[in-house]
Amino acid sequence: MSFIARLYQRLSEPDPRPLLIEYGLDGCEPIQWSGNRLLHEIQGAVQLFRRLGIGPSERVGLVLLNQKEFFVSLFALRLLRAVVVPINCQMLPQDIGYVIQDAGLKHVVVCSPLLEKMPMLKNHPNLNCIITGAVDEAEAEAAFAPDQTPMPDFTPTTLQGDTDELAFLVYTSGTSGHPKGVMLSEGNLLANIDGFVQVVDFGPDDRMVLALPLFHVYGLILGLAGLLAGAQITLIPNFSPKTIVEAMAAQQVTILPLVPTLFGTLLKLVTRQTPPTRFGQLRFCVSGGASLPEALLAQIESVLSTTVIEGYGLTETSPVIAVNCPLHGSIPGCVGKPLPNVLVQITNDSGQPLPPNTEGEVWAKGGNVMLGYYNLPEATADTLTKDGWLKTGDLGHLDEAGHLFITGRKKDLIIKAGENISPRPIEEALHQHPAVAEAAAVGLPDDRLGERIAVFVSLTETAQTGPDAPDTKALLQHCRDMLNPTYLPDELVILDELPKNPAGKILKKLLRQQHATKAGRA
Repeated sequence: MSFIARLYQRLSEPDPRPLLIEYGLDGCEPIQWSGNRLLHEIQGAVQLFRRLGIGPSERVGLVLLNQKEFFVSLFALRLLRAVVVPINCQMLPQDIGYVIQDAGLKHVVVCSPLLEKMPMLKNHPNLNCIITGAVDEAEAEAAFAPDQTPMPDFTPTTLQGDTDELAFLVYTSGTSGHPKGVMLSEGNLLANIDGFVQVVDFGPDDRMVLALPLFHVYGLILGLAGLLAGAQITLIPNFSPKTIVEAMAAQQVTILPLVPTLFGTLLKLVTRQTPPTRFGQLRFCVSGGASLPEALLAQIESVLSTTVIEGYGLTETSPVIAVNCPLHGSIPGCVGKPLPNVLVQITNDSGQPLPPNTEGEVWAKGGNVMLGYYNLPEATADTLTKDGWLKTGDLGHLDEAGHLFITGRKKDLIIKAGENISPRPIEEALHQHPAVAEAAAVGLPDDRLGERIAVFVSLTETAQTGPDAPDTKALLQHCRDMLNPTYLPDELVILDELPKNPAGKILKKLLRQQHATKAGRA
């Protein structure tokens, strides 16, 4: 049975339990949504989208918070075989504009709080904004209210479709600086969900709080896996430790997924409480998006009295490749074994497999591997081999038992608090300062963030000899004036000259090695 057919069948079951519990932005009472109630909204969304002429292969953007409209829109669009394009609302405005242009979007579903902050959507000459509010229960009901338009005949038979066709276009930051559209099929996501559920005990008795953004494939896959399993999903629209703690206690949450940085912030709140909140129903936490420091893992297990499952993967693998699951035995420092339906091999620079305990590039293969990059045939050819292996760009090794260890990355992408951050926008912003001659942004190890953004600059000769040479504070202020907060450097170092190879290329690896421990925090 296809992915969307399984979801449709699950929502159609006569089960009065709430599948979604939606917390609002303004502290109002959470709204509960049963499967049948969600299906009613989905039918209204299908009718609306059909009136707008949305059909197979049409790409539609979702600019939404963690709210039921995300799932309603997603299901409705896939029922019409349209392509879902989740958009990271935290991206720079020019990157959002690039996504709209690259994906060829004519329609976006956007919630009113975000639309107010994103005039580029409202003022875009070729974009239709389908606005949803959902500030209280009455408006939430009316957002996609069905009308008298006849509904298509959706049955498991009519919903089979082609599970290998393009279904989701998920944009992720790349080392080039432009977001890359990762093409995923329903089959990709279903393979990942099935593999994950085989390893992790996950079922209808579970209750999961989801504060991870649904526009990230990490949050998306967990939300969809939960709905397929019949688990109860509590949606938190933005990361609020106080709201998460309240929701965990009120809903007796059994599963908590976050990225390492957010776990750290949550633990600070919990440990300050007198008396501390107890989460007796919590079975396990899930950590992903960045490596989890061992000290933080131990703190999570101690404070929350639970176990932690750590996952490894990337958007291009829908996203999970391997899981380090204490429920089945885990090894400290490793990211676990590949999912049952995923193959992993370690290769040398020529693409030849390497023996156990030998470092090389991590390659993955399976039904979860992307179709390719949208509009980027050369990047696709560089990443996917003809026989279906995906080159992750990560360095690592396998031991004799098949446990995977990640030791580094071949590319310069910075992963801070689970966010993929390209150095290019940071470097370009600094290059716009008249006193800056060279700039290089790298990720340095950080126990809390996974990586922190460190920027190294050299000044022009005029600035070096003149009376008005900027100091680090002035250059950091320049960054604040030019950049989205996600891209702001955590530290900035002024050097006489940046190290280069004979071809004149800045040696970022050398900068990381020299300054990983000695660079001061700005």
